[in-house]
Amino acid sequence: QFPAVYDQLDGDFSFTVASATGAVVTADPCAAARADWALVAGSENAEVLEGFLAAYSACPVLVALAQTRLEGLGRDSDGQIVDPIGAVKEKDDGRTDGTCTSAATEIEAISKADTTALVNFLKKFPECGALTTRARIFIKVENDKAGISFEKALKLSKRQLAHVALALRASGNVLKTQNNGTYADAIAFEVMTRSLLEKFSEEKGLTRNGIPVRYLDQRLVDILLATEVSPREAAEPKGSGIQTSGLWTSSVTDRRCELQSAAQSISSDLIQAIPTFHASASLTDTNNGVWWAMVEPVPFDLGEPFSATVDGKSFGLRVNGGAIAPQLTQDGKFADSSMIGAMKRGSNVRFDGTNVLTGEPLSITYSLDGFTAGFERMASLCNRPSLLSWIQ
Repeated sequence: QFPAVYDQLDGDFSFTVASATGAVVTADPCAAARADWALVAGSENAEVLEGFLAAYSACPVLVALAQTRLEGLGRDSDGQIVDPIGAVKEKDDGRTDGTCTSAATEIEAISKADTTALVNFLKKFPECGALTTRARIFIKVENDKAGISFEKALKLSKRQLAHVALALRASGNVLKTQNNGTYADAIAFEVMTRSLLEKFSEEKGLTRNGIPVRYLDQRLVDILLATEVSPREAAEPKGSGIQTSGLWTSSVTDRRCELQSAAQSISSDLIQAIPTFHASASLTDTNNGVWWAMVEPVPFDLGEPFSATVDGKSFGLRVNGGAIAPQLTQDGKFADSSMIGAMKRGSNVRFDGTNVLTGEPLSITYSLDGFTAGFERMASLCNRPSLLSWIQ
């Protein structure tokens, strides 16, 4: 049994949640290296690769790639690197006026930490191949050093970080989705990538030393915290034979019959998407097995206590394959159907836990209007009357 996950994100993750005291944990030191490797991976200039190695010595995988590339350039009979930056070839930039030869001399005299001089170099020599790339790498390294310092100094709370992450998503810079992993794994604040923030800052014209910023600063925080955020709409029912009973919708796919309903009440806007209560059963099985994903995607911190209440009566829950499901019976062999029976007689079911994004209490409530009729239709779509034992 595998629940569909509708709001997973991927990418090179690097932001981390603030600690209990509000400090921001240092970001992934190799996030910038991965982005910069794309710029230098095909370089035939050894000193660019050596500059990369010096800048990112703490990133072993990328260091190995750069060393392999460097070794492939070869050395002459005196042991000197062939084609050093100081003798940039015409093929690097297409120039015939010797401009980039003088650029090679100038960049050698510039300190890697002197961003002002490096920015001026880029203005003067914007198209000198590996030399331009080298200057950009050095600027990025210094920008990242400053960015980490600025971001730490902000001391944003976990709630503020959550708002920032959701505001970035609302900006339209949404990463690709995937159908594996759990919501709790993906929605921790690390899902916001440096590349996404860089794209946002570029669109807003917010740069440092002429390059879009990759770390939060007060300018970005002010914009993002002022951005209104709200959960993404609940996932739409899939399949054919879609029919609504009250607030519950049943349908059938090529392999399963389905039942779902969107949450009617959420105590916080700082969640990724409006959850759905989702139940499904196989078209081919003959037993009464049901896959339960009662709050999907899961906005709770599954490391903290969470529970369900049906019209004031509490029920225990468990995590099954990343989804919230009824607790097991005392013998541990089967899922306990008592909560489902109570839902047949009840008016609403509420799930309480801790918001994985903010660390604050979170309640999700579903109406049970149409639940029984919807469940009966799901059993009919599967042609499995045994499923009705859950609500009898």
